[in-house]
Amino acid sequence: MTFFADGNYMETINNINAGSTAHGVWMGSGNTYVYTFHVFTFDTQGNGNGRRIIRATLHMDGSDHFTGHASADVVDVAGKVTKNVFSVDTEATRMEVELP
Repeated sequence: MTFFADGNYMETINNINAGSTAHGVWMGSGNTYVYTFHVFTFDTQGNGNGRRIIRATLHMDGSDHFTGHASADVVDVAGKVTKNVFSVDTEATRMEVELP
């Protein structure tokens, strides 16, 4: 998960069945933030078959750690939206620089 200072967001997904790299945006201030991102999905032949829209909130409980909650809608290639397909609690810790 990468939150850029200009309000953009990117997440690399390491599971081919989960979809593409995620792209989105974030906003907030203080200790509370919201972000939305899209993940494009593919069938076993590599053809696009839709996307997921994930909406999330997070709370900074320290300068390098957050907890939050996310939920997802699924959009098929015809544009049909299935709301709240899944939700998940999140937690992350900022990476530290490792000197050579």
